[in-house]
Amino acid sequence: MPVFGIPIYETHDDEGPIRVLEDGNRRVLAFGEATEQSSQWLDDPARLLFPYTQAMMLGLLFAPEDAHALLLGVGAGSMVHALLAHREAIQLEAVERRAAVIEVARAWFALPEDPRLTLHVDDALNHLATRERPVDVLFTDLFHEGGMDAQQTDALFLSLCHEALAPRGVLVINRWDTTFEETRDHQRVLETSFDGAVLTLSVPGGNQIALCFRDGLPDVDSRAFLNAALTLGRRMHIPLRDYANRLLHANRARLLRSRPVA
Repeated sequence: MPVFGIPIYETHDDEGPIRVLEDGNRRVLAFGEATEQSSQWLDDPARLLFPYTQAMMLGLLFAPEDAHALLLGVGAGSMVHALLAHREAIQLEAVERRAAVIEVARAWFALPEDPRLTLHVDDALNHLATRERPVDVLFTDLFHEGGMDAQQTDALFLSLCHEALAPRGVLVINRWDTTFEETRDHQRVLETSFDGAVLTLSVPGGNQIALCFRDGLPDVDSRAFLNAALTLGRRMHIPLRDYANRLLHANRARLLRSRPVA
């Protein structure tokens, strides 16, 4: 039996198994035997469980309250739940390549039916290449059983992410780098694609979160930024201020050279 729960449902599509497991108050989506894809608290689906998803909410601090957001990679829908629950005026689009994953998310993880949410069954790259409406914040969390989807660090993909952003828009990307060389190479691609306007943060579990800005690094007022993170974090029941503080410290030298967003 996998260490992350008791199997309660399994289905398959052309890309392989989609499994649902349960561990007490926690329900897990997995695409294979070894890795949790998504996880949800049964008594509070909108509360983010993984540190990397919590840290990705820093992107909301750089977006308006009525942001138009795009999420690439739905999984069990944990970020969908959180974004809809804690941003009343948000308009959210979410893209998932596997229709069966959306079906499982609806049946087993209460994926919301909400007028603010538009779901697309599509490949992320194709969706970016064909979409017309820009977004204020773009979250990309593309993983499969073998690990991170390689297109997340592909120059074409990142260029399309840049083009999809509205003025002052921000891309928030979850990376998993297994070696120093991967981290270095992926960072170079991000820096090139966003003209150096990139902030990075390491989070527990080995993930790397990058915030990439369309129009240059923002001129961050540290006190106001931390207060905003504290307020949102309390609402979401996550330690967002801690992540905000770590982001500032990890990128201190870069932020000193920042310029106001045009």
